[in-house]
Parts: sequence; C-alpha cells; structure tokens
Amino acid sequence: MSFDERFFLKTLGLSLLVSFVASIFNIALGLDQSLILLTVSTFVIFAVMLWAARFKRLFKPIRFIYLVVTIFILNALWLLNAGSKGPTLLIFQALFALGLFITPGRFYIPIAVIFGLNITLLFGLEFYYPELIIPYSNQASRLTDIYVITVIFFLCEIPLIYYAHNSFKTEKTKALESDKMKNSFLANMSHEIRTPMNAILGFSELLRDDDISRKEKHQYLDIIKENGNVLLDLLGNILNLSKLEADLMEKKEGPVQVYPFMEQMKFTFEKQVNLEKVRIVTEYPMGYKDICIYSDELILYQVFSNLLNNAIRFTTRGQITIGFFIDEIQPSITFFVRDTGLGITPEKVSLIFERFRQGDETLQRNHQGVGLGLTISKGLMAVLNGTMWVESKINKGSTFYFRQPLKKVEVPQIALKSPGMN
Repeated sequence: MSFDERFFLKTLGLSLLVSFVASIFNIALGLDQSLILLTVSTFVIFAVMLWAARFKRLFKPIRFIYLVVTIFILNALWLLNAGSKGPTLLIFQALFALGLFITPGRFYIPIAVIFGLNITLLFGLEFYYPELIIPYSNQASRLTDIYVITVIFFLCEIPLIYYAHNSFKTEKTKALESDKMKNSFLANMSHEIRTPMNAILGFSELLRDDDISRKEKHQYLDIIKENGNVLLDLLGNILNLSKLEADLMEKKEGPVQVYPFMEQMKFTFEKQVNLEKVRIVTEYPMGYKDICIYSDELILYQVFSNLLNNAIRFTTRGQITIGFFIDEIQPSITFFVRDTGLGITPEKVSLIFERFRQGDETLQRNHQGVGLGLTISKGLMAVLNGTMWVESKINKGSTFYFRQPLKKVEVPQIALKSPGMN
C-alpha cells in the first residue's frame, strides 16, 4: 500500500472520528435537529467510504467521492450551523489543507479554485440572504461549539502532520535505497542478458562450420534454444513486473486439477537438475489427490516456475519438494516449494520480496537472477487474492508458501494427463 493510500485511509478515519464526536456534542448542546441529522449521516457515509477503501481497495473512486461529499457537507454545515459565525469556516480551512494532501498534483489548482469560489459564494449568500442561515440559540452554545471543533481538529491534524512528516522521511530513505538497488539491478541485468546472448551468438557462428558433426550441431542448437529460453523468461519477468505495477495484470480463472498440474511441474523441472544429486518430489495430503480448484492456471504456473527456478539455483544436493495442504475451516489451499539448499539469513528474509533484492546483490554472486522472481510471484498471488511468505534456516534450506482462497470445482472424471503431455 502506497503512502498516498495510507494517508487517505488515516484521513478517512479521522473524518469519521470528527463526525462522530461532532454528532455527540451537537446532541449535548441541543443544536438544531437538521444539523444533528447531517453530522450523523456524515458519520455513516464516511464509515462506508472507509470500508470500501480499506477492504475493497477502491481508492481512486472513493478519493473523488470524498472530495465531492466533503464540499456538499461544508455547504450544508454553513447553512445549518450559523454560517461565518460558527466553526464551519475553520472546518473549511482544515479540510482544504487535507484535500490538497489527498488530491493528485495536477488537480491542485482546480480544487483550490473550487474551494475559493465556494466559500466566496457562501459569504455572499449569507450577506444577501441572512434568513437562510440557522443561528445558535445563545452565545454560550456558539462559543462551546467553536471551541470543541477547534480542539478536535487540533488533536486530529497534529497526528496527521506528524505521520506525513515521518512518512516522507521514510519514503526518502526508501527512494535512496531503491536508487542503489536499481543501479545494482541494471548492472546485474546487463550481465544476465549478455551471458545468454554471447552463447547464442557464439554457437550460431559455430554452426557455420561445415566440418562439425550432426551430433555437435544438435548440441549447439540445444544450447542456443536453452539460452533463448533464458532471455525469454527474463523479458517475461520484466513484462509481468510492469503489468503488476500498472495494475494491468488480469486473471483468467477456471478449473485446475491440482494433481496432474503438479506432476507436470515436477516432470518439467526434473530436466533442469542433476537427478543423481537433487531429487524433485511431490507431497499431497491424504484424501485430496483428486481435488480440482477454481484458479488461474497460468498464474500458478508462473509462481511455481519462479520458486522452482530459485530452488534449483540454490540447491546443489538433496531434495526439492512441491506440495500443498488444505485448510477447510478457513477455506484456503496453500502450496509450497521446499528445498535443502543454502537458506536465507534472517536479515534478508524480510527483504527478498522487494524489487531487485537478492540474497547476494554483488556482481560476483554465484547464482543467476536479477531479483524480480519473488517480487513478481508475490504480486501474482495478490492478483489471486492470496499471500506468500517464506521460512528458512541458513545452510538447511527454505520453504516458500503461497496461499489462495479455496473454491472447489466439480468436473467430469477424465483421464489425467501423463507427465510430458501437452
């Protein structure tokens, strides 16, 4: 969640608090019933908006709705709460400042103009049509109301300003760190692209030799194909990352038969390991061998591929296990990839899902990769409303888990694909 989104949630939360406290004090002060109805309705509206933004992640439309609703409420408050003689002018100023924080930069001037014209119109309306304004019943109620609103905004805006200040400092530190990671990423990317490209160009040139045997020619072609696939995977990861960051990744869900899917994954990646030193095995819970779930098979394949490639890269001997388990109480299916490789140090565990991060970020590292696979995998699981995490012990191996909501699908019994069949 970005800083803008977090700040907007806090703004909504404080708006909810202000409307609640204002409603309580309006009732206690015995102010006009229409004013009480407005503040109570405002509380309900802000509660719905907070829920939609927090749990449905509808930040863009809710931000726009918040600004429109706020302007409408301020106009109603002006008329129902003594106009310029009440606290509405103070609320206008405070919410104008907050509005600039949650408004995209290109809309600053239009929003400022709208607020300025709006408050000018209200002053003119009060001057020419004072009978439209509902006044306080007495001076004590007016002073108490203004004091209460002043204290509320004082107590609310100071934490928001403090939060924004600290967040900007944190974001600045992250930006500097990200800049370093990007420099490392570009250097590593150059290395990762150059290596397969050199192989492709070199062995393509060797194919010109008329004296090479048919067997050597096939070996060279296999090497060219293998390095071409490396480049294709690298470009695919970059494309996936750009789609995830632009929120353009779409899911195409359908029935996925878990057993044949995982056996196919095992068969595919066994070709990449030395079976005398590393075994790839599958692990299934009792009674769930024939389970069929509703998911996006391509996304699951991409996540498994990234995790298995990592496991193979860091496991020189032992075993790589792929499997799953089911939680029927809180319906979910959790897949895992477990290896007996190098493991991850505790200080790196919290960083490896960040962009461009790796266990070894130097150019002299012993393992290929540009630090995108885990970031992409976690983003892909978010598309499926899922999560991903890791458990690891140095020199003993790692287990990567990824969980998604469980929705079983009943499908006709069909012959399962044999490993290797397309």
